[in-house]
Amino acid sequence: MLELIIFLVVAVVQVAALALVGISITRTEHRNTTALRDLNATQERQYLESLQLYRADALKTVHIEEEYVMETLSRILSVALCRPVRVKDAISVSILPVPAVVMNSEEGEEVILTTSAPDYIGQSLIPSRRVSKRQPLQIVSILPDLSQLVVDEEIYQCFSHLAAFFRVKDAPSVPHVPKWQAIPLPTAKSQRNER
Repeated sequence: MLELIIFLVVAVVQVAALALVGISITRTEHRNTTALRDLNATQERQYLESLQLYRADALKTVHIEEEYVMETLSRILSVALCRPVRVKDAISVSILPVPAVVMNSEEGEEVILTTSAPDYIGQSLIPSRRVSKRQPLQIVSILPDLSQLVVDEEIYQCFSHLAAFFRVKDAPSVPHVPKWQAIPLPTAKSQRNER
């Protein structure tokens, strides 16, 4: 009888110890995830600050002519998406809910260029039923780097030209942002191939 009681006490202590270890591991994972997210944001901010020195001179020379907008956007999207993208035309330009340009490529793909992909998806694409909540979308951030120091300014100038073409009011009030995001929307053909 005494052996049974000792066995039960030892078993309860072991279960309690395992529960404490599990809680400790969960808390550690949460702390590590938060720290990693903060580190990534800090590194991105530091990177952009270091580029400012190199960008100052390069920004003075950026001027996109209206007739080169599609060519410029094709080059930028090809680099960002790591594949050839030839922009055929712009479908729409909007400043609300977030600044965005919806474009057609010559391959029949729709590509959205915006300042905040999650906001655009949540406030525009999902409510209009263009995509479902569960549909995974590729989001590609386009940030200035050493090979493309002024890519954000190039995109902004292209956005301004297209906004003027579409007669979007208040387009000049759109702030300059260092980070744009591309959302290539899956075509009906590519969705059939995935099934």
